[in-house]
Amino acid sequence: MRGRGGRARLRRVLYMAAFAASARWNPALMALYQRLRARGRSHKATVVACARKLLIYANTVVQRDTPSPRSGAQRPLPPLRAVPPWYVKMAPRA
Repeated sequence: MRGRGGRARLRRVLYMAAFAASARWNPALMALYQRLRARGRSHKATVVACARKLLIYANTVVQRDTPSPRSGAQRPLPPLRAVPPWYVKMAPRA
């Protein structure tokens, strides 16, 4: 069995982020995922490759001190919905 290098928490977070991004959210990672799967790589190996790509993106953003162009930071947030009346927090009991 191969040893695992790096920080376990970071590895776990990157894997889950890559899993979601390569399936649905990031067009570049979706293309990478499809390309590697077409070459015959396993699902897990392909998601790990996408996680490495995400790490490269993150390191580039930190190095350049700029937001990522693919991060979606330029898109405005959706408007907040009004809080339903039944969700109003009650005052604590004395």
